[in-house]
Amino acid sequence: MLVAGEPKEFAWRVGISLSAVYNYLGGRTPTIAIIIKIARAYGEDLNWFFREFQSEIAQVTASPADDFVERRLTLVRRPKVAATA
Repeated sequence: MLVAGEPKEFAWRVGISLSAVYNYLGGRTPTIAIIIKIARAYGEDLNWFFREFQSEIAQVTASPADDFVERRLTLVRRPKVAATA
Protein backbone atom coordinates (compact mmCIF):
# COMPACT_ATOMS: atom_id res chain seq x y z
CA MET A 1 0.00 0.00 0.00
CA LEU A 2 2.24 2.84 1.21
CA VAL A 3 5.95 2.51 0.70
CA ALA A 4 8.18 4.78 2.78
CA GLY A 5 9.20 7.71 0.61
CA GLU A 6 5.96 7.75 -1.40
CA PRO A 7 3.51 9.62 0.84
CA LYS A 8 2.87 12.31 -1.78
CA GLU A 9 1.74 9.78 -4.40
CA PHE A 10 -0.34 7.94 -1.78
CA ALA A 11 -2.06 11.18 -0.72
CA TRP A 12 -2.82 12.05 -4.34
CA ARG A 13 -4.13 8.56 -5.14
CA VAL A 14 -6.38 8.39 -2.07
CA GLY A 15 -7.50 12.01 -2.30
CA ILE A 16 -6.31 13.17 1.10
CA SER A 17 -3.85 15.82 2.16
CA LEU A 18 -0.17 15.11 2.55
CA SER A 19 -0.36 16.32 6.15
CA ALA A 20 -3.08 13.73 6.82
CA VAL A 21 -0.78 11.00 5.49
CA TYR A 22 1.99 12.15 7.80
CA ASN A 23 -0.47 12.19 10.70
CA TYR A 24 -1.40 8.56 9.97
CA LEU A 25 2.24 7.58 9.59
CA GLY A 26 2.85 9.23 12.95
CA GLY A 27 0.25 7.06 14.65
CA ARG A 28 -3.04 8.87 14.22
CA THR A 29 -5.91 6.50 13.44
CA PRO A 30 -7.81 7.25 10.22
CA THR A 31 -11.58 7.49 10.30
CA ILE A 32 -13.67 4.80 8.66
CA ALA A 33 -14.35 7.26 5.81
CA ILE A 34 -10.61 7.50 5.12
CA ILE A 35 -10.20 3.73 5.38
CA ILE A 36 -12.96 3.35 2.77
CA LYS A 37 -11.22 5.91 0.53
CA ILE A 38 -7.94 3.98 0.79
CA ALA A 39 -9.61 0.67 -0.06
CA ARG A 40 -11.44 2.21 -3.03
CA ALA A 41 -8.29 3.95 -4.28
CA TYR A 42 -6.61 0.56 -4.48
CA GLY A 43 -9.68 -1.24 -5.89
CA GLU A 44 -10.14 -3.40 -2.82
CA ASP A 45 -12.87 -4.05 -0.28
CA LEU A 46 -12.59 -3.40 3.46
CA ASN A 47 -11.62 -7.03 4.13
CA TRP A 48 -8.43 -6.39 2.19
CA PHE A 49 -7.57 -3.49 4.47
CA PHE A 50 -7.90 -5.56 7.64
CA ARG A 51 -6.66 -8.92 6.32
CA GLU A 52 -3.19 -8.66 7.87
CA PHE A 53 -4.71 -8.09 11.31
CA GLN A 54 -7.04 -11.09 11.27
CA SER A 55 -4.40 -13.54 12.47
CA GLU A 56 -3.27 -11.12 15.18
CA ILE A 57 -6.85 -10.71 16.40
CA ALA A 58 -7.32 -14.50 16.47
CA GLN A 59 -4.23 -14.88 18.68
CA VAL A 60 -5.34 -12.38 21.30
CA THR A 61 -5.96 -14.11 24.61
CA ALA A 62 -8.80 -13.29 26.93
CA SER A 63 -8.23 -10.30 29.15
CA PRO A 64 -8.66 -10.36 32.93
CA ALA A 65 -11.92 -8.47 32.43
CA ASP A 66 -13.16 -11.26 30.13
CA ASP A 67 -12.27 -13.82 32.80
CA PHE A 68 -14.16 -11.81 35.41
CA VAL A 69 -17.26 -11.61 33.22
CA GLU A 70 -17.08 -15.32 32.42
CA ARG A 71 -16.87 -16.20 36.14
CA ARG A 72 -19.91 -14.03 36.85
CA LEU A 73 -21.87 -15.65 34.02
CA THR A 74 -20.95 -19.08 35.38
CA LEU A 75 -22.47 -18.12 38.72
CA VAL A 76 -25.65 -16.92 37.03
CA ARG A 77 -25.93 -20.09 34.91
CA ARG A 78 -25.68 -22.49 37.89
CA PRO A 79 -28.93 -24.23 38.65
CA LYS A 80 -30.53 -23.01 41.85
CA VAL A 81 -30.52 -25.49 44.68
CA ALA A 82 -33.87 -25.93 46.39
CA ALA A 83 -33.82 -24.86 50.03
CA THR A 84 -34.33 -27.69 52.48
CA ALA A 85 -36.59 -27.20 55.43
